[in-house]
Amino acid sequence: VTRIGELESFLGKPDDDDFVEMAQLLGARMVVGSSRAWDSYIERILEGGVFSRGNHFMTRAAQEIRARHAWREANGGWENDKDVKECRGGLRDLELLMLIWKVHDRARDSIGDSFWERLAERHPERRGAFTELHEASDFLNRLRDVYRLTIAPVNRLHEDELDRAAQVMGYSSRVNRSGAGRLWDEFLAHRRRVAEHVDEMLDHFNL
Repeated sequence: VTRIGELESFLGKPDDDDFVEMAQLLGARMVVGSSRAWDSYIERILEGGVFSRGNHFMTRAAQEIRARHAWREANGGWENDKDVKECRGGLRDLELLMLIWKVHDRARDSIGDSFWERLAERHPERRGAFTELHEASDFLNRLRDVYRLTIAPVNRLHEDELDRAAQVMGYSSRVNRSGAGRLWDEFLAHRRRVAEHVDEMLDHFNL
């Protein structure tokens, strides 16, 4: 257990390598306890230690995204990148993009599926993009959960093993494409949309 005072002390000594800790703090949510304790956490930790260094966090998050994309491109490329979490346009990209927007907006709401809806409310001009990101998040999380339950507890997908997952997710065979093939096509389509939005939004923030 780490006390708020200890977190405050840690964040009071800025370090270029504290990105991981800041990301974990941004993703925290209250499970039990009083609203007073949560308000203290918001004011002393998020406002005082994270949001106040927003540019630093957003820059480091963008660097992590771009470095991971470059490494994965150099080690197999798009077609061979089948890790639903770490691939370009995958769950890790969605998570970091949410955190970037949370810091940008100095938002106090918790990270989760409903966060995309609240982003759309705050930025109605981007409602279409946030809706696509929300849909991609729902799909990719469900695909990972079903794959891990029906095939193997891993994040790396194999197209030739998707038959059972396709059945569970309602992807039946068509004349020219199997249910597994249709599910795989949907996986790639959501990835492309996420990747496009990530690139556009990082450019928008000049990151």
